[in-house]
Amino acid sequence: MPYGLVLAENCPPDDQPWLISSRKALRQDAAKQSEWKAKWSSASGKHAFPGVQGSYGAKLAWAARIEDDHIEGMWDSTRPHQPCEVLAEILYDCCPEAVEVQLLIDRPRLKELQDVLKG
Repeated sequence: MPYGLVLAENCPPDDQPWLISSRKALRQDAAKQSEWKAKWSSASGKHAFPGVQGSYGAKLAWAARIEDDHIEGMWDSTRPHQPCEVLAEILYDCCPEAVEVQLLIDRPRLKELQDVLKG
């Protein structure tokens, strides 16, 4: 039976032996995503992020521009394969710590909800 030496860099992480990706590839992917996250969340350029105070519509338009460019530059290997994951991280970073949610519920449904939460 032939044997071969394999560097640790070319193996999956110890805590995730089922992965096909190597440690090196995972690090490169993380670096690529960080690079694009910094680029897309910057306040200048074609994909200027509307910022924390930007409206919901402005953030949707910003994400749509990036998605459209992703389709056009699909063969660019430096871009993330799933830009929606990077966009979600950027949007999540600018979310407030707490959000108030107001619901309009009729009394019978409210009673049911209270019973479920108590039970």
